[in-house]
Order: sequence, then structure tokens, then C-alpha cells
Amino acid sequence: MRKLHLRTTLTFLALSLGLPALAVSQDTDHEQEIEGFVRAADSGEPLAGATVTVVGTANFATTHGDGSFHLPGLPLGEYTIQVERLGYRSVNLEVVVTQDIHLVEVELYPAPVTLSAIVVTGSITPRSEEDALRPVNVLSGEDLQRRLAGTVAATLESEAGLAVTSMGPATARPVIRGLSGD
Repeated sequence: MRKLHLRTTLTFLALSLGLPALAVSQDTDHEQEIEGFVRAADSGEPLAGATVTVVGTANFATTHGDGSFHLPGLPLGEYTIQVERLGYRSVNLEVVVTQDIHLVEVELYPAPVTLSAIVVTGSITPRSEEDALRPVNVLSGEDLQRRLAGTVAATLESEAGLAVTSMGPATARPVIRGLSGD
């Protein structure tokens, strides 16, 4: 983590946990607060819904559609800011709040989330994979990645016990055979 002493017209690149973050200070009408933007490092697009927290306090903000956030009411001093968003690596920055304005631009790098396998069975009551009376197919990991198609129905159409129905130009839907309601 690097300390970011944010002063007017000072721009530099800080490394935080091996992740770059760009901190910039500019003149505006706000004092003793931190404002900034959160963007995706790979595309430069603003990230809405990221949580920006002042560590050790109850002060936090959620980024808006344009990636902006606003943390008001901070006394002068040194703070650690943590920025988090699902699907991205979190970043910690140390910021010194002075009488100057604090505009922080943070870049987050993608970090894919690995989910566990999902088991789909056609029984009336819940059963584990081992207790199922009929064959159970589990599609996960590399096999799921290989079969991944544009829709859920297209991905699952080759699985035993599933059918794909379509009504005109609308997106096809997977149907467990025998439960279509037709």
C-alpha cells in the first residue's frame, strides 16, 4: 500500500496490493471529504455498485452509474479506503485528508468468481445426488465451459431428460421432459 498525499495538481500512480490506482487532486467546492471514480482497468468503463469504505469507520458509499462516489464528513487525518465489487479484485488505498480536495480515481481488475456445480433432478421431493433413483447429470467446471452457448436452453439441450422449446423468434427455453404443461 502506498500513501497518497493528495494536493492540487498532483497526479501519480500508486500501487496497492499490486494493483494500480490513479489518485488525482483538483480544486472544487468541497472540503474534508473524498470524492472519486471507480473504473474497470481492462476497459476504462465506470463501475456502478462498487462499495467504497473508510476502514475502521461506518463511513461508506456505493458508486453511481457513472462510477462516482462521495465520502463526506471526514476530519483531517490519514485513512485507509477499501474499494470492492463482485467480480473484481478489491483495492486498499491510504489517503491523507487535508484542506485540499481529494479526487481519487481507482481502477479495479477483473477477478472471476468460481461457483460450485448445480445438480438438477426431476424428482418430486428433494434428494441428494447419491439418493436419486434415476440417473443424474452434473454439468460443471471445464465441461460446462466447453458446452457454454448463447442461452441456458442451448447449453443444456444435449442433456438427458431435458428438451428445448421455442415459440417463434423468442428465446428458447429448457423444459424438463414430462413437465412442459402442454
